[in-house]
Amino acid sequence: MIEEQKMDQFIEYIEAITPEELIGELTQNKPTKSDLDIITGIQEQGVTDPVVNAILHYMLLINRNISWPYIHKLTNYFVRQEIDTAREAIKYFQKQHEQMKRQNNPKTHIDESTLRANIIQAIEKGYNNEQLGQYVRSLFE
Repeated sequence: MIEEQKMDQFIEYIEAITPEELIGELTQNKPTKSDLDIITGIQEQGVTDPVVNAILHYMLLINRNISWPYIHKLTNYFVRQEIDTAREAIKYFQKQHEQMKRQNNPKTHIDESTLRANIIQAIEKGYNNEQLGQYVRSLFE
């Protein structure tokens, strides 16, 4: 509930502010020519300002290594998928973040069907309870 309230407040914030104002607030500086060029480039692809703000927030606070070609590719994806609200863009970024976490630490994010299949294989191989317990724990190490 609290997380949903925070999300709603954040969305209200990025929907009420211009991309230029957002950059100014996030960087504590006036937007540079490069910043303005990025904003213009995104807007020229038909993306709404709240979505531009979600992209900028991701770019400036979450992933500072993001490149212009990636932003361009991402913006094209948003246009093709008709992602035109801040909420949809943020959900996309959250999903991407979760996928990156899984890729960086795959054993801690084993999905239920894979876990079930691994346990069934271990039982079929004849693991006793102790061996099965050790095997399952090893999947999460």
